[in-house]
Amino acid sequence: MKEPAEDTPVNSYDPLQEEDCIALSRGMELAQDIPNGHGGWLYRRGEKISPGVTDRLKELAQKGFIAKILAQPIGSKILAAATAQMQKAFDIMEEILAQENLSVMTAVEILRNHEGFRQFQETVQRNMEVVFHNFTPQAVQRLNELQQHHPSSGNHSIITGLNAMSLFKSIGLSEVEAINRVMAIVQHDLGKTRVSLSTLNWPEALNPNQWKEMQLHAFFGFQLLYDPEDFSLAASTAILHHEWYATVPGKGYGGLTLFRQALQQQYGLDMLQKLYEWGPSVVEVAQQAAIVDMVAALEEIRSYKKRIGPFKVLVIMVGDAVMGHFNPRLFAAWYHQYRQDNPKLLPRGFHVALPREIERRGFAKPREVHLTIPLAVLTLEELHSLGISDDLLGGATVDRIRRRGGLPIEEARTIWDKAGIDGEMDDALHRLGISIRKTSLKVEEQVIVLQTIRRWITIEQLEQVDLLPTLMAQRFSPDVIRKEGGISLERLTSRGSVRLIMARLQKNNLDRGKLHPILLPAYEFRLSPKQLDQLGLTQVLTGKEIKIPPYGMRVDQLAHLNIFHAHDTSRHATPAHAHHTPYTPELLARLGHETEVKIFYDILVVEEIDGVTRAKVAFTREGDSWHDMCAAPPDKLDALQAHLLKIGVVEMDFSKVIELPDLNHVQMGEHWPKFPD
Repeated sequence: MKEPAEDTPVNSYDPLQEEDCIALSRGMELAQDIPNGHGGWLYRRGEKISPGVTDRLKELAQKGFIAKILAQPIGSKILAAATAQMQKAFDIMEEILAQENLSVMTAVEILRNHEGFRQFQETVQRNMEVVFHNFTPQAVQRLNELQQHHPSSGNHSIITGLNAMSLFKSIGLSEVEAINRVMAIVQHDLGKTRVSLSTLNWPEALNPNQWKEMQLHAFFGFQLLYDPEDFSLAASTAILHHEWYATVPGKGYGGLTLFRQALQQQYGLDMLQKLYEWGPSVVEVAQQAAIVDMVAALEEIRSYKKRIGPFKVLVIMVGDAVMGHFNPRLFAAWYHQYRQDNPKLLPRGFHVALPREIERRGFAKPREVHLTIPLAVLTLEELHSLGISDDLLGGATVDRIRRRGGLPIEEARTIWDKAGIDGEMDDALHRLGISIRKTSLKVEEQVIVLQTIRRWITIEQLEQVDLLPTLMAQRFSPDVIRKEGGISLERLTSRGSVRLIMARLQKNNLDRGKLHPILLPAYEFRLSPKQLDQLGLTQVLTGKEIKIPPYGMRVDQLAHLNIFHAHDTSRHATPAHAHHTPYTPELLARLGHETEVKIFYDILVVEEIDGVTRAKVAFTREGDSWHDMCAAPPDKLDALQAHLLKIGVVEMDFSKVIELPDLNHVQMGEHWPKFPD
């Protein structure tokens, strides 16, 4: 197997990962030879990777013949050679782009095709005077500093510029105007040279101090680029690219809001007044930068997240547009171009997190739980009778009380004291005859409600079209169908006589789908691998040859295995219950182990319908594999996995979260200047 030359923009891909397969099918070519196992070659280096080639590579990987695939953009050598002949300014840009952390390949992925990059090169060459006016030696130096300080931020700046070029092409800007705007947008994050690496590389949500430091990059960028004697489009873009279009509390920051007073104090500059002087095109560039900057950030790999694909990008961008993040007119232009560049959003085998935007939360019917250990808690009704309202508790706490059946008495006392309710809580409890000691609780399971499209045929409908004899001949049981309330169309047509069955159903309009809600548990009681280790259970599970998933194990699953008792690790148990009491969520909470965790779901496209908004999907817990679940013996599945298998494959319509929304309600905020139409 030949290795690629070191100077080519080559990356390694795993054919067993769906995201990598999608990337391989987007204008890529092999950067290695693939042997056929008989002394010859199945595919040669430089061959275009079509979807058929991708499927074949995936089969080879599944059989263990190959592990990783080396690939690069089609014609990347030609692109590199052409770039090397360009003027100094663009040479610097290409040098930044070709850094190890983000190659031309990634830029091409983000633009969806390398034609946009080639067009950018040609446009820059034709308008070099404009480039040098906007992309000064100082700007080159600062971009180099940004690249040296934090390579991914330098790469992000270039990718954002390339995304901007794609947008400007779609709205028909002249080449000169497009270059003016792109060069300003490329410099939008120069202020990150003054943000600490610890904050830039932080792998989790930023704390309040880190967030304040991160916000300052917009102000720092303005400081680096502003010249009071010479207007700088780059400076205005840097200070404004995080402003929201609408006025939304807690959203957006920049020279018109967070830093408005600082600009006045340090520069004697009223940004709002300056924008009236500079004109509407300056505002438009900043609002365009807000769009392309966010798209680039979503599609890139960051220290705190993986690369996000086009489907999820649209879900997030549409959600932000509805909230008022973007100028509706500019967003619509970007949206149409992005959809054109990404015609297929839901291909077969596509795997993505379940969009929260389609979820609706609710509660199942209450059920009574008998406790092995009495708990000192107050029910929601008892809290209300004490004068502790839902507003005092807060929505999240109310939901938790409903899930668990009550609120620990210590927490209730804290809320009582903070609310300043007259008298002592113990006196109020005594007066109302409320006992805090509970041996049973009524709990409600919080669920996620999803609307699916189900093609479901009842036993009465089967009798109506005289299909029962046909089904019985295929060994379907009418009693089972009656007990389950019907049968899915997919199952009905799985054993033959498809044409006969479909003809009769279609004739009577029984093949059409109807909206059908399904319920997924929103929470489960689960111990993480770290908690299992702290409780001394990891060794026990390993001894029983039980593999611990990366997300841990459910409490009821451990109890079912008859190993989940306090005597397994008596040093963690209370003396009164050591050696004989099963661990329960309540006892674990007493021992400092919170076990109630949110469940995050993934969806897997099992069958395409239109490839864009509708598909047949299956659900898995984040970290699980649908194929492994289907292949596993029933006794190896936990309760949630068994529930998801029972739901099976369902049809869903995602148009609500990815179609261009009606944005007539989004009005420009008062912080922006208002120019006449």
